[in-house]
Amino acid sequence: LKTIPKLIIYYVCVVEFLFQLLGLSIFAIGVWAWTEKDALRNFSKVTNIVLDPAFIFIIIGCITFIIGFTGCVGALRENTCLLATYAMLLAVILLLEMSVGILAFVFKDWVSFYELKVAI
Repeated sequence: LKTIPKLIIYYVCVVEFLFQLLGLSIFAIGVWAWTEKDALRNFSKVTNIVLDPAFIFIIIGCITFIIGFTGCVGALRENTCLLATYAMLLAVILLLEMSVGILAFVFKDWVSFYELKVAI
């Protein structure tokens, strides 16, 4: 096996570290929003936790952090298992995005888009 040039390894690690920071910031915003709603103290008020925007932010932040972590550590250690996991996670995300886009196009009558009203 040939070794990967160090410049490429460090570039991938820096980019994935930025994704880790993005994931942590999204996670922090979700936790902050959830605590502002007093959802932790009054858990009985939370009726549908799956559709709660703060909870969605927490989940997306965790997933982004994990993907960034596998890419960064896999590139630094030249670990093929972590790099394969990173590639598979990115492929799954790409397929999910494509399928949501196709479903939104096919069922465009059922999807309602909100208009943004800009005050001029």
